[in-house]
Amino acid sequence: MPAVWPQSEHIRPVKRRLPNTVDEPKNIGYYLESLRDIASRPDREDVLKEFFKETYV
Repeated sequence: MPAVWPQSEHIRPVKRRLPNTVDEPKNIGYYLESLRDIASRPDREDVLKEFFKETYV
């Protein structure tokens, strides 16, 4: 039988005073956008080389 932990106070996310003013983390689709429809591109080898040269931190 799984353990049941007691419920503590409900934690709500912090409300921002000025939305979208901070450099927020991007979703994975942002980084993969350059690879969209790569199968139909004749220069896909060059596109992949450029994509894997990039360093995102």
